Amino acid sequence: VVSAALFSGLCTAQLVSQTNLDKTKWTAVNGGWIDKPNVDLICNLPSNVSVSRGVLTLTAISVPAGVTCRGGVDYGPATRHFTGGTIFASSFNFKYGTISARIKSAGYGVHSGLLWMMGSGCQKIMYRNSYWCNHTWPDPNNEIDIAEIKPAYDPTLTVVSQNLFTSSGWQVGSGKTANLQTHWHVYTLVWTPASLMFQIDGVTTTTLKRDVPSQPMFPIISEEVEIEKDGRGAPDPSTFPQTIQVDYVRVWDSKGNMIFADEFNDLKTK
Repeated sequence: VVSAALFSGLCTAQLVSQTNLDKTKWTAVNGGWIDKPNVDLICNLPSNVSVSRGVLTLTAISVPAGVTCRGGVDYGPATRHFTGGTIFASSFNFKYGTISARIKSAGYGVHSGLLWMMGSGCQKIMYRNSYWCNHTWPDPNNEIDIAEIKPAYDPTLTVVSQNLFTSSGWQVGSGKTANLQTHWHVYTLVWTPASLMFQIDGVTTTTLKRDVPSQPMFPIISEEVEIEKDGRGAPDPSTFPQTIQVDYVRVWDSKGNMIFADEFNDLKTK
C-alpha cells in the first residue's frame, strides 16, 4: 500500500519520466476511466506513465486515502483508490497489416489490456464520455483484443484473451503460455480482409474469420481495476504497485512495410 506522501513522490518522479513518452505517437489518458458499461475503479493519470532505458512502464498504484479523478464531459469527478496508466495512439491508425508488441503484464487485481485496438472513429473521443466511445462501440467502432489479461478468471496468469467485438456480438478466443507477469511475451495480430490471426511468441493461438473489421483501427495499452459481480478480481492493495512493461510496438502494412514503431527509447538520447 502506498502512503499519500509516497504516492505524491512517485507521481512527481514519474511525471518527469512521462516527458519521455513520445507524444507525437501516444496520448496518455488524464483523469478518465471506463465508466460504462464496465465499472472501472482506476483513475488514469499521465504521472503513472514512464519511459526509461528502452521500456514503457504503466504503474497501477493503491491510494487508500483516495484521489479525485476528474472524469470526462458527462461523468465524474469521482474519488478513486487506485491510479494507473493508459496510452493510445494519438493519430496513427491502420487498416490491414500486422501489429506486434513485446510486453510483460501486471498481476492479480489489474485487468491488463496489454494490446488492443478500437475503430478510428473513437480515437478523438477516448475516455471523454460516460458510455464507451459515446455509444459508437461496438458499431461502427469495433474492438479487437490482441492480448487481454483477466486475472479474475485466470489467477494463474497464463491465459491470454484474444477477442473481437462487433454488432454481431463477441467472438472469443484465447492462448495459453508461461506466466504473463514474470515472463516477457510477443503478442501479434495478422489482420487481413479474410481473417484475424492472433499469435503469442510466434505461435498462432486463435484465428477468427467472421465479421472481420474493415475500418482503420488504432492501438491501445491500458490498466483497469474491475471487480466481477461475484466478487472475483477484487484487488489486494498490499500487492500494489503493479506494472505493465512494454519493450516495443511495431506495425507493418499488408505489403510488409513498417508504418509505425516505438522502441520506447528515452527521447533525450534520440
